[in-house]
Amino acid sequence: MKIKVFPRPKRSGALNGVLGLSISAGSSTLSLNCLAASALLMKSECGKEKVSHLVLSGPDMLNISGLDQLSSFLAKEDSLLKIHAPKLFLGWIHALMMETDYNSKKLKELDFESFDAFSACEIMMDKDFSVEYLSPSAFASYAFRISFKASGGPEIFFCELSNPEAEVPDEFHGAANMIINLAAWQTKESPPFHEKLVSKLHEARVGTALLPHPEGIMLSLPETDPAFREFKKNSFDLKIKKDTLVKVFHEQEFKTYRDSIFPVLLEDQKGEGGVVLGLGKGTVLQHDRKMVPSSVIITSSSYSKIFCCSDLIARPSSNAFEVICGKTMGNALKYFARACPVKTREALISESDEKRTTTHELLSSLEVLMIPYPGNPDAFLARIKDTVSGEYLIYTENPDNFEFLAVNLKGIYTLVAAFESCHGMEKDIYMGRLKELQNQYSVERLVILFPGETLMFSNEEGHI
Repeated sequence: MKIKVFPRPKRSGALNGVLGLSISAGSSTLSLNCLAASALLMKSECGKEKVSHLVLSGPDMLNISGLDQLSSFLAKEDSLLKIHAPKLFLGWIHALMMETDYNSKKLKELDFESFDAFSACEIMMDKDFSVEYLSPSAFASYAFRISFKASGGPEIFFCELSNPEAEVPDEFHGAANMIINLAAWQTKESPPFHEKLVSKLHEARVGTALLPHPEGIMLSLPETDPAFREFKKNSFDLKIKKDTLVKVFHEQEFKTYRDSIFPVLLEDQKGEGGVVLGLGKGTVLQHDRKMVPSSVIITSSSYSKIFCCSDLIARPSSNAFEVICGKTMGNALKYFARACPVKTREALISESDEKRTTTHELLSSLEVLMIPYPGNPDAFLARIKDTVSGEYLIYTENPDNFEFLAVNLKGIYTLVAAFESCHGMEKDIYMGRLKELQNQYSVERLVILFPGETLMFSNEEGHI
């Protein structure tokens, strides 16, 4: 079988990035999406008398890339933060935040407020501004309208692009300010993709449009000057009125995601499609760049992994997508598929039994045995056979039970072990133990996925 190992991206490269919006007016602040920069701003505001509102739209991982940072702060500090999220995802987002520190009483007692993701509704209103959620459309998987009725300032529309070929909804026609996020459209060639989108907004008579772009925040004037382009690095201030601060953030570096584990991609003999081993937060950054997966094998469960897999499935692609995982993970992914207001392509979810070995087939020549770890729910060894070459591979995300791993290594050509969080001395201990097993069982190739680093060892040549 063909194996490709992907290092983490060293810089943003061709990524459009994603946008977040922050508003400060009177006694309230608002953040749409939680990026690293907006998380820092919310941290600074939490110590003041202002009430802070964080509005999250759904399970897109790139749009909440600052949630870890914010959760770490909220785990220890008192705050006046209220988090608004779709009712269907609110509990999942809370659980994802709890993974930062399960012992934190402050995280357990966070103030959440839900809204209906399938129909228009008012999310918040105070004397300075209001936020309205708009019904999802083929063009936008979610959209918000921010109104400054007290000051008579122009409205701001903020949406996530779903289908660039769809018609622009009537609500957006004639909008003075429109911010269009492109979380799922990271690697489309620019300028053609952006130019086509601006042309659509010109037809809809949109005044000012902001889009994420590899060069920064792209400012355009579709209605008055469709050819106008201006780029701002990191952030851009929208002028509404004197006492209102409106800031648009651009996240392109995704530091937490670049420090995540990066995947191994298996291909069959024809090189058609690919199987992801080592699903982490950074996996979606590789999608449509060098890695075009058609399948993913998941041998453990966590809330972050559920969000990551759902996000990977939702990436625009012509490939059918198959997920091999345990029952807990499979049920979660099916829930996400049912709960999304705008339907994405369906994935074939093949569930494995946590009490017995389960067989699966992938691509044209890969046979997969999901072998459950004893006493560890929804945790497996994946034993993969290439039926053409006869080569065997073992993949694990649960290498703590070395005794169980060892008895399955006889005759294995490649061992791949992934660690979502492992640093310092712990990292050295795991690496040493795995290399001992490699030598003991004559495993030809050892691949270890650590956060921010992928290591390969040959049985004959040593470290690659």
